Amino acid sequence: MGRDTTSPRRADDRAISLLVACRLVATLANTSCFTVGVLGTAVYDLGATVFEVSLLMLVVNLAIVAGNAVGGLAVDALGPRRVLVAGLVGYTLTAVVFFVVPLSLTALTAVCGLYSAVFGAIVTVFTSLPPFVVSDASLARANSLMATAENAAYIVGPALGGMVALAWSAPGCFAVLGIGGLLGVPFALALPAGADGAGRHGVCDGASDEASRDRGVSYVFQGFRLAFSTPALACLVPMAFLAFFAFGAFDSLETVYYRDVLQVGVEWTGWLNAVMGLGATAGSLALLRVPEQRQTVGLAAGLVAVVGAGTVLYVATTSPLVAACGMAVLGFGWGLFEPLLNLVVQRDAPEGAVGRVMGVLQMGQRSSGVLPLLAAPFLAQAFGVQPVLVTAGVVALVAGLAFVAVARRVAPGR
Repeated sequence: MGRDTTSPRRADDRAISLLVACRLVATLANTSCFTVGVLGTAVYDLGATVFEVSLLMLVVNLAIVAGNAVGGLAVDALGPRRVLVAGLVGYTLTAVVFFVVPLSLTALTAVCGLYSAVFGAIVTVFTSLPPFVVSDASLARANSLMATAENAAYIVGPALGGMVALAWSAPGCFAVLGIGGLLGVPFALALPAGADGAGRHGVCDGASDEASRDRGVSYVFQGFRLAFSTPALACLVPMAFLAFFAFGAFDSLETVYYRDVLQVGVEWTGWLNAVMGLGATAGSLALLRVPEQRQTVGLAAGLVAVVGAGTVLYVATTSPLVAACGMAVLGFGWGLFEPLLNLVVQRDAPEGAVGRVMGVLQMGQRSSGVLPLLAAPFLAQAFGVQPVLVTAGVVALVAGLAFVAVARRVAPGR
């Protein structure tokens, strides 16, 4: 009897271990490649200007949005395992292209667009996967530990890239992307059968007659309709947009903020982001301590306000120590917000539509980094770097508090 009771728990533990290992390896590969391989090559090896880096980042963000959409559609149509394996192999193939194509800023931007689209699809797969392979009772634990692995990789990955660049070169980090993709495949293949889309969530072809009829562009638009099909889900898309708006929409101004406002050396870029990573790791682990009845849209809205408040604290003074405190606060808020958001979607999304709804959510989140990226240089020139950054935090803080009130009315207890 005791054996039957513990067996589902052991199955969930094994599935979670595989999810965590796969996400850790894939994220390490990505962060090493992008932060050092792509940006390091563009700035140090190819001498890219600020506007050229902004163009590169624009291509990256647009490609990620496209990858989010395609990944969500593919998860529901094919099952998450196939999409994840294809994405990981895509990492390796993209790494080969990085080495084969003659190095120029144009080529780097083009190949980076391809790589970013693959990354966007993989992110959607990871955020959609838990309900396919673990029981509902283990969903919170799976999301928390996967987010923890991701946050840890964002701390370790750039350091790994730095070591590769020191021992070899910045473009050498593309090899890390290729190797990481291959290392992740065995973990994806070892996931339970539910990862094929054969479990209780199914794939779209078996979900409903309506889903079977929809194809192509109309099927993508159906994902948007499904993402707003309940009051709880409808709140999450703008909340994801606002949280990322405060958290990372004005990344292109941060280095200038360090130099001109905080007046610190470039090493503080690493230190402050490490503080943020530690805060995010603590936040993702904190989900394990949140009672199930409080894992709601209302809490997610409150965390948007926390991210906004942390951002304001981070950028509102000229003190590096205060900035570090702000980074810890916004990191904690973001670290708890992201897995909670995924958890709510996984529980509330219509049957057979987890991938598409998650894809729309990821698209909404990432799109908040597109328009600010275009406007940031002009806003900073007109108003100053610090006022622009503070305003982004204030917007998220006020909107988060407003969404707390909205969530209590339209999605009580959800």
